[in-house]
Amino acid sequence: TTMTVDASDWDYNNWTYINLYIGSVVYPDNPNDNLGWDLAFYRYHVRTNSGYSGSGNGGAYIDPLDEWDDQSYNLYDQVPNDSFFSRDTVLNTFYDIDTHEGGLQGYANPVLETWGEIDLDNNYQMQYTNNQFIVRSASGTQFYKLWVTNYYDQNGTSGFVTITYDAINPCSIGH
Repeated sequence: TTMTVDASDWDYNNWTYINLYIGSVVYPDNPNDNLGWDLAFYRYHVRTNSGYSGSGNGGAYIDPLDEWDDQSYNLYDQVPNDSFFSRDTVLNTFYDIDTHEGGLQGYANPVLETWGEIDLDNNYQMQYTNNQFIVRSASGTQFYKLWVTNYYDQNGTSGFVTITYDAINPCSIGH
């Protein structure tokens, strides 16, 4: 499944919530106490339904050795036995568009913060890492490989995050 998420709003209180199982945006009344979402996007920040962001059992894992390409993505079908899923926490990586102040606190997943970085020497364009991510659902029972491939819409406007994801099998020892 490939989808583009409109995360372009600069208001920190306006995250876009995604349910990976149904493959669409959802609108939880109280996201902190709702298992109906798995990922949330605000600009280039990503949350899982876990830790400080939600009451779920979500989380994210990064393969420390490999990056996605078409072949590795298509062949990847199971969570590695040695995987560890990080929960959301407080990060100092947020930016205020009004004050142009960086390093502000917010809640997000530290693993998923590594999907890209803004290149300050290249007109502030997003550079993609192609990191191999596995996301655990809010219920803690489903797993998805995740590839973040774009941060811009067809007009070059930032905050439109394109993701590709597919369900994969849990590891052989269970998580």
